[in-house]
Amino acid sequence: MPQPITHQRLAAILFADIAGYTTLMEADEAGTYAAWRSARTEAVLPVVEQFHGRVVKFTGDGFLADFPAAEAAVSAALRLQEAFAGRAPLRLRIGIHLGDVYSEGGDVYGDGVNIAARLEGVAEPGGVCISGTVHDLVRKRVAADFVDGGRVSLKHVAEPLQVWHVWPRTGANPAPHAEAGRATGAGPIAAEPDGISAEARRLLAMMEEAFRRPRIAVLPFQNMSQDGAQDYFADGLAEDLITELSRTGVLFVAAWNATSAFKGQAVDVTRVATELGVGFVLEGSVRRSGSRVRVTAQLIDAASGGHIWAERFDRELVDVFEVQDEITRSIVNALSLTLSPHADRNVGRRSTHSVEAYDLFLRARELLFESDRPSNEKARPLLEQAIAIDPAFASAYAGLAEIHMIYWLNQWSDDPDRECEQALAYAEAAVRLNPRDPYAHWSLAGILIWRRDFERSLALSYKALELDPAILLGYNTAGSAMLGLGRAEDALAIFDSMSRVGWKAPSVHLHFIARALFLLGRYDEVATVLRQRIAMSPETDVSRALLAATFGHLGRTQEARAVWEELFRTNPAYSLEFRRQILSDAEFSRMLEGLRKAAIKT
Repeated sequence: MPQPITHQRLAAILFADIAGYTTLMEADEAGTYAAWRSARTEAVLPVVEQFHGRVVKFTGDGFLADFPAAEAAVSAALRLQEAFAGRAPLRLRIGIHLGDVYSEGGDVYGDGVNIAARLEGVAEPGGVCISGTVHDLVRKRVAADFVDGGRVSLKHVAEPLQVWHVWPRTGANPAPHAEAGRATGAGPIAAEPDGISAEARRLLAMMEEAFRRPRIAVLPFQNMSQDGAQDYFADGLAEDLITELSRTGVLFVAAWNATSAFKGQAVDVTRVATELGVGFVLEGSVRRSGSRVRVTAQLIDAASGGHIWAERFDRELVDVFEVQDEITRSIVNALSLTLSPHADRNVGRRSTHSVEAYDLFLRARELLFESDRPSNEKARPLLEQAIAIDPAFASAYAGLAEIHMIYWLNQWSDDPDRECEQALAYAEAAVRLNPRDPYAHWSLAGILIWRRDFERSLALSYKALELDPAILLGYNTAGSAMLGLGRAEDALAIFDSMSRVGWKAPSVHLHFIARALFLLGRYDEVATVLRQRIAMSPETDVSRALLAATFGHLGRTQEARAVWEELFRTNPAYSLEFRRQILSDAEFSRMLEGLRKAAIKT
């Protein structure tokens, strides 16, 4: 039979075993084995899966798991210790290291595995021991107490290794979970970082206030229509409910990019709530037939699995906006929440009251999720038709702004400067037409980032977040503007805090963190974060370019050149000159300096 192919990659390795397993087996072999078998199924596998890891194998009294990022591994370890606290006399010892591993036949090998196994031996029963490499990556991103274990000599490891012991932080959970979404269960995001500006502290306070609200996820609604092409309508209704619930100002609503991952799945509400860090889940279905629409919706308490509220709406299609408003108010009432007069006015303040224009917008938005050129080309005329029907439809203008910006960023147009100008014009029109729409402000703020108007982008990000402090992408845009202004400490504090509030971040978030670290000159950390990002998104060109520059600053010339060559194999059309147009002068200069240190011709 052919031999399995061996792959080298960077991974966070978690190694765990049961403390005193032999003694436990001698005292009660059948009971200990039954308890460990139950723990594997009910605790180990669900927790590792929750944090996007993989159990590579179970040993007699332990297991080996790998994760795509160090933060996920440490968060999983803390959650595991929390789960095993109720499974006495079983007590886990856990070791974690980030390093290169080799995959072969489903198993993993290498120093990353060996060191994690040695660290497990240093951990206390019920504790977690991590390497210095892991500590540097997670110390500001995981709510935990880190105790310096000093430099320790490990068996078969040439040099003494810096180790840290990790314990749950008093009064805070190591990661968001279902109870964090309830009205009284949320703890602080993190202690305020030192050395950041008053503006950044204000943003962190806004984020924490939003995080303390009851947390809810709106799952994709099922399309019960005979026409499968009506999926866009069911998705659009669910996404707009997310917007409407956010506008109440009393709920923290999981973003659509997180909940849409559950589309078409048989949903376990408890698992969804745990993964998204919410206390309540809204699910429903839509049946559209001719001029009528039937919407069913039910609100579920994730802790008990019980239904708090359920309703069915049979209406004319022209009343679909009224249905959205009724669902929003019913949920607020069911959770016994009180809207402020300001928030009450926001409910129902949408960009259009034309069902025909709204339908065209939903079709276009579904296409925009594809993020490719053919889908963008199909979406553009739909949005233009929506505006022709309702010239005051702000969301349609924001959608056109996004299309033109994508064309500019991807250099898909023969006249890229005009695409950029059109994007700006449409985004400004969206804000002008609906000055209380937080997404319109966020859209314009994002476009101004790429035009290097960082001051105005930051001001618009603040405005978007004042209108809705739960728009997590607004914090990301604010952090990006701070990077452009050279305020790397502020930006890093924002990005770190976003990781703690249950945001299901795309891998590009790691690139933003790396950019902040790069401006701060923390090159070893930059290299580690970027290698994680490349492992998660092998198609990235911008992260490879930054990694090459980072290696140049570190004096690792050969690695810099190898990554630079790999960059052009990934994207032969990569343009360093284009990056000059969209990065701040300080960031681009430092990047260019790193490439020149590696003798890379630019």
